[in-house]
Amino acid sequence: PTHFIIDVSGYFTGTDFQPRTPARLLDTRPESPEAEAEDYSLFYLNQLRASLGLAKVSIDPNMAAFARQWSITMSQSGFGHSGGPWAENVAWTSQGELTPQQAALQLHTQWVNSPPHYANMTEPTWRFMGAGMLHNSSGWWGTHVFNS
Repeated sequence: PTHFIIDVSGYFTGTDFQPRTPARLLDTRPESPEAEAEDYSLFYLNQLRASLGLAKVSIDPNMAAFARQWSITMSQSGFGHSGGPWAENVAWTSQGELTPQQAALQLHTQWVNSPPHYANMTEPTWRFMGAGMLHNSSGWWGTHVFNS
């Protein structure tokens, strides 16, 4: 049989957005607050890129796995950059009570307000990214990695 996946994620905006686009059907992660925050994080990133006339980025599964693991590592070993092979944004907030959507927006806003992180988010050549979010007793940890 032939299957078609149509990515319409770039066509939904506003406060009623629910990040359950067809691309989510390919995702093997169990439903979790972290997965929801990652979906919102990608949405906010692509919304920013679209506002600047830039192409949206797509999730690369290997990059996403790396980003998730780095968020876990930071929560255990301390905040910092991984030194990995991709451009990277990392962030943390101690506000553990935030919903996944609020956490994604909070970390997105931190990155937008930091010139080097904003430059990563708005680099025109990027086509792929990985988002990794972790929620634990110390708050929300986030990692974005980018590549062309």
